Amino acid sequence: MYILLAIVLLGVLITVHEFGHFAAARLCGIPVKEYSIGFGEINHVAWGTGPTSVKSRYLTEDIPVGCHILHELGQRFGVKTPVIDSMITLAGIILETDYFEKGVTLKDLGISEMSAHELLDYVNTGRQNTSCKSSM
Repeated sequence: MYILLAIVLLGVLITVHEFGHFAAARLCGIPVKEYSIGFGEINHVAWGTGPTSVKSRYLTEDIPVGCHILHELGQRFGVKTPVIDSMITLAGIILETDYFEKGVTLKDLGISEMSAHELLDYVNTGRQNTSCKSSM
């Protein structure tokens, strides 16, 4: 009985967690093409071999969102990101898309004017301090 309850609670926890990703994307104005719990539809022939197409979310979503944000953070705070930049460039070549131009920006997330201190505070607390101006 306890095992069944644990499985059900874990399922609820995963669902709420995944919905958090969906809700955060929508709140930031990022279009969401699909919502799934876990890994989505499974291709049993390719199970365990990775993406079956170059148009997988690893390129179409992770590059313009995750990698481009890291690229912009590096530019903003003077940190070189050659590996991230190479990933963005290669994905752009493969998918014929300029992800440096079309990627999610710090401005899109409402954090482009934050100082390093303000950004760290925001990441750690989840609250944006709107009473102080950026020093950078």
